[in-house]
Amino acid sequence: MSVLIYGIDNEAKDFRTLTVSSEACFRNSWEPAINQLQLMYIGDQRWLYRKDIDKILAEFKVLLDFSKDKAELENITINAQTIIDNLKEYWEESAPNAERLWMG
Repeated sequence: MSVLIYGIDNEAKDFRTLTVSSEACFRNSWEPAINQLQLMYIGDQRWLYRKDIDKILAEFKVLLDFSKDKAELENITINAQTIIDNLKEYWEESAPNAERLWMG
């Protein structure tokens, strides 16, 4: 299983899915980092709302900064950067009418 950012609602069905990580990697690396950093907008089994896009991207940036130079968190570094670089653009291009996406 994997943790992804994707569209569930009809308005979001064409959203280009973004990979977060495998479920095991999420449990072992991402989740502890998210909890340690007390992030509120990102995590497993969470709705990501368009109105919060700047806060969501800011949290991925905090996570990215935290993971840099830590070899054991390389998956976070790579995938958080990809999400930062693409989430807003993918949302605007492939699901412009979607108010929310699912991270899970």
